[in-house]
Amino acid sequence: METISLKGVDERLLKNLKAMARKRAISVNKVIVEVLKESVYDEKEMRQKPYPKHHDLDHLFGTWKDDSGTKEIEEILSAQRKIDKELWK
Repeated sequence: METISLKGVDERLLKNLKAMARKRAISVNKVIVEVLKESVYDEKEMRQKPYPKHHDLDHLFGTWKDDSGTKEIEEILSAQRKIDKELWK
């Protein structure tokens, strides 16, 4: 990821960028990157996600049943969540 510096940013522009950042609850840097992407990328590039979508586990969606060993799994997880005080001395 590259870093750039912006020159010639007047007070009005900076004020508006900061207002956009507050409204979106993100940093000014992220606002600038978003605005640049919107003005440079075409629609197809804008729809692309930074990471590919995977569908290899889709067949499992909605298959979990309440009686599918939930109690046993909870017991195993509960045992793993205990802190071993000997390790944390």
